[in-house]
This record gives sequence, structure tokens and C-alpha cells, in this order.
Amino acid sequence: MIKMFKFAAAVIALTASTATAGGAPWKTRAPSGMTSVHQQYAAQARQVQKSLAPAMFGFNPLQANWNYKGDRLPTTPLSNMSIQQLNAAITGRYFVHRSVYTSRFAKNDWSVMYFAKDGKTHFCRPSGSAKYKEYVSNRYVATSAFGLAGTMHWDGNGYRPEAAPESERVGWPTVANSATGEFAMYAWGRGDWYTESGWLQDDYAAAWARYCPNLPRAGSVNNAQQGRKLSEIAKGARAFRGFKTAFQNDPRNPLTAGMYYHLYNPTR
Repeated sequence: MIKMFKFAAAVIALTASTATAGGAPWKTRAPSGMTSVHQQYAAQARQVQKSLAPAMFGFNPLQANWNYKGDRLPTTPLSNMSIQQLNAAITGRYFVHRSVYTSRFAKNDWSVMYFAKDGKTHFCRPSGSAKYKEYVSNRYVATSAFGLAGTMHWDGNGYRPEAAPESERVGWPTVANSATGEFAMYAWGRGDWYTESGWLQDDYAAAWARYCPNLPRAGSVNNAQQGRKLSEIAKGARAFRGFKTAFQNDPRNPLTAGMYYHLYNPTR
């Protein structure tokens, strides 16, 4: 799973240097699924973009290969948290979510990431019947492919350098809703965008003690959070909603790069 994350991040970075292809969103029809609500999000995002240096809002759309792997770039969610906002939201907290990197037998089980203050992320994910896998990776919060910031993780073991090269520090798209507390990270795999959606919390869930013995206990134990299913652990959760976003977006039906640049032609 980590290899796929790293490989995909590197590939996204490479697409930014290729020549513009014929599938540029401002040359095509409106993307399927775009609504008036997405237009409102895009208007807010446009105001944010105008206040920033070009490099702080993802890749240059005029240099992106919009035909790369079909609709991969046009369907990229537009990240709506700045580097500062994202760091403030996740550092020292747990992200509880449903992982897409599990077997069909564990697809409804919870997964958790702990974003330690030392720049490392502790993962605990289901890996089969009644089993969980734990590992630790270096974390980078960086500008995403399109929009603002996202996270990427790097395993420096083996032949790879300990630190991720600057050219590969591209954050995976992150979309959050401060009103509901919903928080989502996206990753590309098997020809589509996958979302790991859930919530942030300060508490250490009691259920983690059994399956994640190496997960740091950085908060008070929440004994109401029991069980292996995400729906079970959600019942006693106290989601953190104090984070901020730069503009509105919907983690479940996000404004995408294709929608945004269809509405705001970068050649003008």
C-alpha cells in the first residue's frame, strides 16, 4: 500500500511537466456531475487562488497533461485546506476512517492514523480476519496537485533516501467540511480516485488497545468507542470540528480540478 502511495505521488508530479493535451477542461463540455453548488465552491476557491502565488495552488494547468490516464487529472479533488490549516488540524490527533486498502471481509472495519508531532504518522489498518497491521512512515504536508494542501507518506527503508526528495513532495488531495467535521483523504489506484473518509479526534479509542498495541496513547481513553466496525466506534466518538478550511468543498462530492478550470479558464 505504501509503495502505491509513493509511486502515484511521483507520477502525479511528473505530469505537471508534460505538454498540454487536448483534454483541457476549459476546451471541453462541463464535467458530468457539476452542479450549482460546485460553482459556488469554485467561486470561493477562485478568490483564494487570486490571493496566492501561482505555485501555492497546485500545478500550472497550462502545463498539465489533461489526457494522462484518461480523466485522472480532471477528476482530481480540489484540496481546500492550506498547509498551515492542515498541519494545525491533524498534528497530535487521530484520523479514524474506513480504509480502501483492505480485504472485502474487513471493508467495514475502522482504520486509524495518528499524526505525531515529530513528523511521523502511525498507521493501524485491518489486514484480514481479526488482524491489524501497524507501521510508521515519515509525513509531509505539501501543496497538492490541484488546490491547496495534502499529505504524503514516505518509507525511507531499503534503497530509498531517508527523506523524500523535494520533487516528490506532492500532497494527496484533502477535502474537509468544518461544519460537519467530516475529513477525507484521496489516493489514486486501479484507475480511479479512492476516498478514505472519516473524522479527526483527540481521544484514544478503547478499541485500539486490543488491535493496535503500538499506537501512541496521546489523549484520554474514550471507553465508549468499542468494536471493530467503523459504525460501532463512531457511536461514542467526539469528532474534532475546530479546524478551518480556506474555501468550502464537499468530501463526499468534491469540486474537482476539471470543474474548477472549466469554470475559470486559465488562459484568460
